[in-house]
Amino acid sequence: MRIPLLGFLLIVLNIFTIPAIGQEDETGTDPKKNVPKEVEKANAAYDAEQYSDAIELLKDALTEVKGREDKSDILFKIAESYRKTLDYTNAAKYYESGLQKFGCAAVLR
Repeated sequence: MRIPLLGFLLIVLNIFTIPAIGQEDETGTDPKKNVPKEVEKANAAYDAEQYSDAIELLKDALTEVKGREDKSDILFKIAESYRKTLDYTNAAKYYESGLQKFGCAAVLR
């Protein structure tokens, strides 16, 4: 029984991609475990829908993170927190900041 070439290629590609799932980053650590405490507190407040508290905590957390994706995520959460507290002026400011620094990835979630 012959396996069509496309089927064979799909099997081979799956074999090579499966080990990559869940690997650690370049530093040899799991990126989710190296989250600064300020970021954890800020995310907890945001997830608990305590947006007024989250805004201040997220602003503090913004100085603690280094990665482009992490900064983009925090700017988005600050903007969303302002929006959800009906402070549209500040929300627009942070959406704009995210767009300028990180492009559309900062606001398209």
